[in-house]
Amino acid sequence: MGKLSLLKLMIRDLPSARELVAASREYRRLVIYKLAEALGPEAKRPWHEWGDKEFAHHVYSVLVDFKAAEWKPDGSLELYKLQPPSITNPKVAEWATILDRVLPRLTDALEGRRKYFLDRELLIIYAKFLDNLGYNWWRELAIRLTVPEQDMKNPNLTFVDMGSGIGLSTLSILKFTSANVIAVDPYDDNLEMLRHYVAMSGYKDRVKTFKGYAENFRLDQPVDGAFMINLLHWSDVPSEVIKNARRNVKQGGRVYIFQGILEDKTLRLSFLVPYLLGAPRIGIRRKELYQWIKDAGLQVEQSETLAGELIRAVVP
Repeated sequence: MGKLSLLKLMIRDLPSARELVAASREYRRLVIYKLAEALGPEAKRPWHEWGDKEFAHHVYSVLVDFKAAEWKPDGSLELYKLQPPSITNPKVAEWATILDRVLPRLTDALEGRRKYFLDRELLIIYAKFLDNLGYNWWRELAIRLTVPEQDMKNPNLTFVDMGSGIGLSTLSILKFTSANVIAVDPYDDNLEMLRHYVAMSGYKDRVKTFKGYAENFRLDQPVDGAFMINLLHWSDVPSEVIKNARRNVKQGGRVYIFQGILEDKTLRLSFLVPYLLGAPRIGIRRKELYQWIKDAGLQVEQSETLAGELIRAVVP
């Protein structure tokens, strides 16, 4: 169902689909080239000798998965000689600037030194870049595939967007549903930019903002649904985010979780930059995600795998 919906969307807008596919390929080649360049001679060091062993194994595995290196018996890498990628898409060229600022932090991160990495300016650039590369297509599909049609059309419903950031996920919810939205984020500058985006897009009257962390915010009254869109790897305790979604959604309401997972090879590559920007976790695994949902007392009504897990769960 998900793949068919994706195909229909691509056929409907072939020029954009072609640009998206080409840009995604350029993006992957660029990240792999820059990653191998940043690791350089340090690839001779076995992954288990780094301070952050989990991240080191992740980085090494990504380079092997994307044919940029091969494993050696001691757990180190033999890097291949890569040609600099040809970048024709200006949006991908813009991404190169972000990589040049983030990847010098790689060896520090491999040693386990990431406390100072959170960079607000780069996070905002990163969020905008994801939107330009077609992440908005994925959000559109996720909403269409999981939100019941009657809920999409009901203007009397209120949804909460947990970890809204600068508002890209909030705008998607506003665009594809008729509901009111409460955008929750812990950072004032994110919420200020969100209000600006929403006003420019004509949705000002349907949005309220609420300052708080996804793990423990409390709304004045429960809402009809909660969204968390690729949020969980940005949390220190993802299980608490899901439990808190239940606490803020009324009985019979729904929790929507759209989350990239580590089992997807391409997404393992995508998790690298968020981790270097300060995300507490490299990524989320499918098994632990469904366990957290079960532990929160939610009942899964629908789930699909489409560049991550698309889940609709009900509050019993």
